[in-house]
Amino acid sequence: MSEPFTTLVTKLDDPERGHDLLSPWRSTYFADPHNWTGFIFHSRNFKAGNASFYKNAQVDELTDKALLITDQDKRRPMYEEVSRILVEDAAGIFVNNTKFYGPYAKSVKSVRFCPIGDTQDLRWIVMNS
Repeated sequence: MSEPFTTLVTKLDDPERGHDLLSPWRSTYFADPHNWTGFIFHSRNFKAGNASFYKNAQVDELTDKALLITDQDKRRPMYEEVSRILVEDAAGIFVNNTKFYGPYAKSVKSVRFCPIGDTQDLRWIVMNS
C-alpha cells in the first residue's frame, strides 16, 4: 500500500490504524544517547518519538534513571543495557546513518561528519581561495 507521509503520520497515534512496518528516515535530534533509546522507545512517547508503540518496563525505568544523571560515565551502563534490550527485543531495524558530505567545490575544506540532522557539521568548513 502506498500512502502520502501526511496520511501515515495521522495513523501513528493509533496502533490499530498504524502499519506493521514503516521505513521512515530517522536521525539524531540531539547529541545524547537518550535520543536513540528513551525518546524513540520509552512508552511515554507514544504519539511522539515512539511510533512503534514499543513498551518495556525495564527500558522505561533505565532511561528514566539515566535522564536524572549528568555524569556520562554513570549513564553509559544504563544506555548500554537499554541498547541490548532493544536489540534482543528487535524493537527497531537499525540500518545506518550515512556519512554524507554533499557536493562541494574543491575550495571547500574541513567538512566533518555529524550524526545530527543531515550528517554535516558546517561549523568547521573553510573556504580556500
